[in-house]
Amino acid sequence: MQKLINCKTGWRSAHFDEDIIADCAKSGIETLEHDCFWNDPSCADYDYAAVQNIANKHGIYMQSVHLALGDELDISNEPTKAYALDVLSRQIANAANADVKYAVLHASAEPIGDSERGLRMSAAADSILRLCEVAAKCGITLCLEDLPRTCLCNDTAELEQLLSLDSSLRVCFDVNHLLKCSHRQFMQSFGGKIATTHISDYDFADDRHWVPGEGKIDWAELADLFEQYNYSGAFLFECDVDRMRDKCVKLPRTAYRKIHENIAGRLNPLCGLV
Repeated sequence: MQKLINCKTGWRSAHFDEDIIADCAKSGIETLEHDCFWNDPSCADYDYAAVQNIANKHGIYMQSVHLALGDELDISNEPTKAYALDVLSRQIANAANADVKYAVLHASAEPIGDSERGLRMSAAADSILRLCEVAAKCGITLCLEDLPRTCLCNDTAELEQLLSLDSSLRVCFDVNHLLKCSHRQFMQSFGGKIATTHISDYDFADDRHWVPGEGKIDWAELADLFEQYNYSGAFLFECDVDRMRDKCVKLPRTAYRKIHENIAGRLNPLCGLV
């Protein structure tokens, strides 16, 4: 139980200003991930350094950025690959200027049919190798996220294949994306390579981004797994305002004051906080 108490509590957003960051600090949030909007290339030129400076002023560290994503920015699709690589490469360099540690990457958008899956994997592999070179020059660690449905990396074999491309690659474990394996099976495959997380609940039928406790994840088991594999990164909560099962409001930032205790106490359900 004591291992997880040192893990930081994180907040993800596509927009941070001083009021939001000050609120995060008051609410016990310790680290941030700057998210991005679907098919939005503007993140390549976003002033991450300004956000980091405000975060540091309030005693918070923005540890990661989510790289641009969408069907128009798909690194696995030949018609969009060159454009996507340009945007993502500039975004990585820009994030490096802000002393960001991790860049989270989706290997593809969707849908992807079975007949094209091999070609899309090849294109994604080529793109990831190029992005690894950019990230290495910038001092940033690239983290591949497990994805649901027909996206690439929707099973352990594809994620293992792409991770094997470069020893520097790490995993962003989205715990509500697993549709083809259990959390235990995933941790057995990647437990030692998980650098960061996206935390939310779901029903095992599709990604839902519900507040922990609204879905079917066994949080006590998951906490045990994180401890077993000596996870020491952040728990970045990604609970979606539009897709919560029973509520119409987002998990308030004030609830994060209790999340650290919940992490130490085996990630107890948080649905009672909203």
